[in-house]
Amino acid sequence: MTVTLPFLASIFAIEAGEYVHFTFDAGARATVRNVIIGFAIGILIAALYAFYQKNVPGAIVRALLREECLSQESAKTLTELKLNKNPLYAFELQHNTFLKRLIVTAENGEETGELRYFIPEELKYKAEFRYEKKGSGIVSLVLTLVAVIVVSVLLIRIIPSILGVVDHLMG
Repeated sequence: MTVTLPFLASIFAIEAGEYVHFTFDAGARATVRNVIIGFAIGILIAALYAFYQKNVPGAIVRALLREECLSQESAKTLTELKLNKNPLYAFELQHNTFLKRLIVTAENGEETGELRYFIPEELKYKAEFRYEKKGSGIVSLVLTLVAVIVVSVLLIRIIPSILGVVDHLMG
């Protein structure tokens, strides 16, 4: 059973046009529409990924830098950094390959039962640069969502006009 939303179908439908020098049938219109929608979805996924990277792994890095955890002696636990409430932080520290290369586990961490983390002094600049707070906030995410939808709809709407101009130039 296919569920269709008439409103969305009408927004993302490419109007049929009559062209003298080429054909642009229903199959071609559907393909072009799907390519545009595919690009839009790809851009939205990339925006969500950037938002996540700035707000989950980025929060860990910024907390370590804020607390100046730059050596074994200054290493802190997630609890001390006030990051123990969200399980995504611990997950990222275990599975994020880039974070594993950037954040080091202190040697005395396993004795206390909770791991202690720090960013080595020589990696401080790299961490600051990659995870600065600017950009990829919720406002950027919403603006990207709106812009991608608007551009996608505009592209779908102007394709018949562009094809008309191309057809006219060919003849």
